[in-house]
Amino acid sequence: MTMDSKIQPILCCVGEAVAGRPTQFLMERAFAARHCDWRVITVEIRQEDFQTALDGMRAMRFKALRFFPEFQVQAAKHLMDEAVATFGTITSVLWQGDQWTCWDNQGFGLVDLIADCAVPAHVLVWLHGESRMTHSFANALRAAEFTAGRLLWSEGEGEQTLTLESVEQSLNEALATESGVTHLAVIGESLVGQLELIGRLNASADTQLILATNELLTRQQVNDAWTSGKVKILSEVDQLVAAEAYDFRRWSGQAADVDMLRDAYEEYADF
Repeated sequence: MTMDSKIQPILCCVGEAVAGRPTQFLMERAFAARHCDWRVITVEIRQEDFQTALDGMRAMRFKALRFFPEFQVQAAKHLMDEAVATFGTITSVLWQGDQWTCWDNQGFGLVDLIADCAVPAHVLVWLHGESRMTHSFANALRAAEFTAGRLLWSEGEGEQTLTLESVEQSLNEALATESGVTHLAVIGESLVGQLELIGRLNASADTQLILATNELLTRQQVNDAWTSGKVKILSEVDQLVAAEAYDFRRWSGQAADVDMLRDAYEEYADF
């Protein structure tokens, strides 16, 4: 006998310690705003019970899963046969057909943020270092409808991997020779040490700098390096909200109201 009845889709958020995680709060707001008849639950499980929990969620036909950081590597190990994990992490899962479709939402959120700022073909992207952020972004570029004008990767494993010593020359050559570069997007978990190099680049005064990092950079620090003042800093909160918005779109098939999600996050953070 097959189960083909219509049931309410369930999004299950999974963690070992879930206090302070805003996903359920944000998704409930987003589903309500789009009149989606979804239910969101959050559960705590132990590391040693992960496979049992995963089997149970599959048996109960949950529609979507979100793994909090303590389970993202473990999820990749358990689901690797059904998905290609990015830098060994999986954040988000959708049940499609008879299998899980999995991804890491950080890179896709960054792609959406940059696409909101610029025409993809006019963006020069510099990925710096080995991190979940750089690998997730590179993977998202391959999967998303976003083709950057050029991608350079220093101290990493990209197709055009460069040493830090050679990246300055390569960036300057790209800025000088690539037609129509309007934005330089620099992405990496540690960029404070690269501000001096960024300041030496021979970019047009009209070129806008986009910085995405987990470090806290002040506007003054960045403006001191990029003296034209045309700067967009993608903060951790910007990235978090964009990743949540991407997941909502992937799960529900509808676009999320990003401003509403941002308001919901700030409300949650004020609790």
